[in-house]
Amino acid sequence: MLPEIMDILNLRKKFNLSIREIASKLDNEPTFGWMNQVELGKIKDPSYIKMKKIYDYFEYVEKVKGKTIDKIFKKIISFKIGDDIRDVSNKMDRLGISQVPIYKNKTCVGMLTDKIITEILELDAENLKITLNSLEPIAPKIQHNSFLSTIKDIFKFYDYVLVEKEDRLVGILTRQDYNQALSLK
Repeated sequence: MLPEIMDILNLRKKFNLSIREIASKLDNEPTFGWMNQVELGKIKDPSYIKMKKIYDYFEYVEKVKGKTIDKIFKKIISFKIGDDIRDVSNKMDRLGISQVPIYKNKTCVGMLTDKIITEILELDAENLKITLNSLEPIAPKIQHNSFLSTIKDIFKFYDYVLVEKEDRLVGILTRQDYNQALSLK
């Protein structure tokens, strides 16, 4: 049984989707105009096929968008400008992580990755300290209760995202974490 028109309207609001977004996801069939007319009650007996297409899309949205990152991100560890790179590298190895945020005066100023550490350690210099010049830019930040699907496009360009809660970094979510969460559906 298909949902009523009000059920679809409520789902659309729940997942914060516009009619235009839904129409584009369905290759404009049903069209924005048709869906708008249905929601306004101007079409009293909408097409079963079009309603089924919308219903199927919301089944997908429930599976993907309904899952938040709250339970899948990893708690974050961080270091600060001036920390010894060897110490940071050793801790990263022990914990099995490949990137950490670096702070200066309680503000995240960049990311230190295993790739950067390798390049620095290959220099075989003494007194290796973290500096601003040795960091990657800060990764994108998302809220801890963001829907899993909202970060899909971010992973096209980044290997990880930082997770915030109440304007404080609390975790990190890697592409691998994201893929694992998708496979558990």
